[in-house]
Amino acid sequence: MGAQDVDRQALNVFRIRLLGAKVRGVHSETATLKNAISEAIRDWVTNVETTHYILGSVAGPHPYPMMVRDFHAVIGKETRRQALEKWGGKPDILVACVDGGSNTMRLFHEFVDDAEVRMIGVEVAGFGLDSGKHAAPLTKGDVGVLHGAMSYLLQDDDGHIIEPQFVAFSRVSRLEGIISALETSHALEHLEKLCPTLPDGARVVLNFRGRGDKDDQTVAKYLEV
Repeated sequence: MGAQDVDRQALNVFRIRLLGAKVRGVHSETATLKNAISEAIRDWVTNVETTHYILGSVAGPHPYPMMVRDFHAVIGKETRRQALEKWGGKPDILVACVDGGSNTMRLFHEFVDDAEVRMIGVEVAGFGLDSGKHAAPLTKGDVGVLHGAMSYLLQDDDGHIIEPQFVAFSRVSRLEGIISALETSHALEHLEKLCPTLPDGARVVLNFRGRGDKDDQTVAKYLEV
């Protein structure tokens, strides 16, 4: 785990250790998820007989993206079933934050062949797509290779990955009592802009990425609470 993330997600780290697992902080380069994955892969290929590599994002070499897609497919299947029970049909629109990819993949894959279902993946524009301070590789990235996979990346002229800086805020915690992950907050913000443009009765599903309590300290610092 990146050393910065160990500090930022102290609550999650405490829970992991409480359950008996070891957490090792990675201090190389930016000390974030990208570097933690690099170190995990490096250890894996060095100690293949004693190490099993597990990844929860749609990243890395085959078959990991496919495995994450298939193991998370229950989210999309449940969405289809619940939409049928609630509305008597499919959703009109699916919304999810892109992030590492698992959040969108787990929801979208089930509906890829349904041409009438509109799927919206939300990336983080940060201070603007032309500011250089965003996290939108699909919109503004270039083709590159990271962790054994070719994808769209935010990278410099030497192929090094650029770390985006962003913080988003959502009113959903006050309105719904749901403290969402910061990644999902970007999708919620887009949803606020999207809904006024839709016809009455539009059936919209937004997929939450996870709990936001891991981001409490970051949000509190940003809002000076």
